[in-house]
Amino acid sequence: MSLTKQQQQLIVEIDRKTKVILNQDGDEEALLVEMLPLMPKIKALIDSAPKKAIEMYFYQYDGFYLYMKVLESLAQKIEQGALSLPL
Repeated sequence: MSLTKQQQQLIVEIDRKTKVILNQDGDEEALLVEMLPLMPKIKALIDSAPKKAIEMYFYQYDGFYLYMKVLESLAQKIEQGALSLPL
């Protein structure tokens, strides 16, 4: 199953923004803050697209891959209790 044109465009946007932020010496925190406005779209992508289809884009868009790894790491820290969320 392939991704929609909108999903593909979102991946390209995430890739581009990630590269710009990291090239300007941004860290994971800066990346998360800058991507905050896109989170509803990113969540929809994660929830609706097949994991295998998303993973195919990791090879083509390394900025997208890096951002998804940051989200994965953040989720793991929350799950392990190493990071608490404000209520």
